[in-house]
Amino acid sequence: MAIAYAQEAIADKKGLRFGKLIRQAAKRFIDDLARARKRGAPFRFSPEHACHACGFIELLPHVEGKWETPEIRMHRSHVFFVVQLFGFRKPDGSRRFTSALFAVARKNAKSTLASAILLYCQCCENEEGAQVISAATTFPQASIIFNVAKRMVEKTPDLREAYGLETWAKSITRMEIGASFKPIHAKASTQDGLNPSHVGLDEIHAHKTPDLLNVLQSAAGARQNPLWLFTTTEGYTNPGPWAEIRQFVKQLLAGVFGHEADHYLALFFAIDEEDKATGAKADDTFDESKWIKANPLIDSNPHLLAAIRKEAVEAKRMPSKLAEFEIKRVNRPAASANSWVALPKWNACAGVVDLEALRDAPCWGGLDLASTRDLTSLRLVWRVGDRIITWGRRWVPAAAVAQRTERGTVPYAGWGAAGLGGETEGGGTDYAASEGAGV
Repeated sequence: MAIAYAQEAIADKKGLRFGKLIRQAAKRFIDDLARARKRGAPFRFSPEHACHACGFIELLPHVEGKWETPEIRMHRSHVFFVVQLFGFRKPDGSRRFTSALFAVARKNAKSTLASAILLYCQCCENEEGAQVISAATTFPQASIIFNVAKRMVEKTPDLREAYGLETWAKSITRMEIGASFKPIHAKASTQDGLNPSHVGLDEIHAHKTPDLLNVLQSAAGARQNPLWLFTTTEGYTNPGPWAEIRQFVKQLLAGVFGHEADHYLALFFAIDEEDKATGAKADDTFDESKWIKANPLIDSNPHLLAAIRKEAVEAKRMPSKLAEFEIKRVNRPAASANSWVALPKWNACAGVVDLEALRDAPCWGGLDLASTRDLTSLRLVWRVGDRIITWGRRWVPAAAVAQRTERGTVPYAGWGAAGLGGETEGGGTDYAASEGAGV
C-alpha cells in the first residue's frame, strides 16, 4: 500500500491531489527503496518490520468518535508514514529514522497516529528502561497523545496481558523492562531523572522557545536508537523552533542535503504555495478540490469535508477567521491572527536590492532609534518608475539578544545568525553602527 501511495503521488505531476512536499516525499521513498537494494547501502528495507508495526497499530481500538470498525484501520497516508518509519533499518537492525515529522491539517487523526506509534515503541522495541514521553508546552496538550494511548491500553486486555502493561493516572508502565510512558510539559521537563528514549512533541508550532526540545535532546544523549516524533499543524509566527524545522524539512524534501539527513523522515501535507522556479501559482485557499492536499482523510471521511466547507463560508466573509482557516484547515502558515498582508503576497516582494544602481535615484529614509531592548532600524525607499524599492538594516544590543531570546519573546539570535540584523556590544545600542549604512 505504501509503494502504491507513493507511485500515485509521483504520477500526480499537476498536483491535483498531492501537494509538492508529499510528491517530493514519495520520490524520496521510492529512491530510497532502490538505494536499500544496493550492496553496501547504509540501510535496508525490512517488509517484516513495516508490516509488524502496521499490524500492531491496526489491533488497537478507536477511543474517540464513531467508526465503522472497533479497531483502527489506518488511512493510506498513515501507512505511508509508518512503513517508512519502521521499515528502513540500519545494518545493526535499529531504525534508520530517529527523527520524524508528520505535519497535517487538523482532524486528520495525527494524535491517534502518534499515540499508536509511541505505544508500539514501548511495547515492541524492547529497550531496557525506555522512557516514552508525550511532550508539549502545557500539560493538557501533552496529555492529549498520552490519554489516547492510555485509553487504548485500558480497552485492550490482550495488549495488557501480552506486554505486562499497567495504566496509572499519569503513566503507562511495563515492569518487565522498566519502561514507562508519561506526559511532560515545559516546566516539568527540567526535573532530574529524564532519559527519554522516544519523544512525541505535539503541536511543535506552538512552542515559543526551543527550550523544551533542547532539554529533552540533551537528556537523551545516551540512547542508541531514540525517536523524536513531531506532529503538528501550521501555526502563527513565533520565536520557537517550528520556523527552522519547517525550513529544514522543505530543504530536506527538495534534496538540498543529499544523503546527509538520512536519519530524518518528513511528511508535510499542505496546499501548495507559489513556485517561482516552475511558474506554478499558489493554490486558492477556497478551492475545495485542493483541500485533500492538506487533508488526506477527506477521501474517507465525508464529515471532515462538510466541516471544512462550513468554516470556509465564514472565513470568506470574516477576515478575523481567514488566518485560522488557512492554518488549521489547509496547513498554510500565517504571520499573525489578523494578518495585514497575506503572507504569500508579502513573500513575493522579496528580492536583491542593488544599492549602487540606486545611488543617483531620489531616496527617502527613516531612522528609528532605540536604546536598550528594541531594534534601531534604518529604512530607505526609492520610487523607480512604477516600482517601490526598499532596503533596511537593524541593530540591537547584545544584552537584549540574550535576554529576549531566552524569554522566547523575539528570536534576535536567530535573526542575527541569518544575517537579518546587526548586534552591538553591551547593554545599549551603539548608534555609531548605523552611521554610514547604505552609503
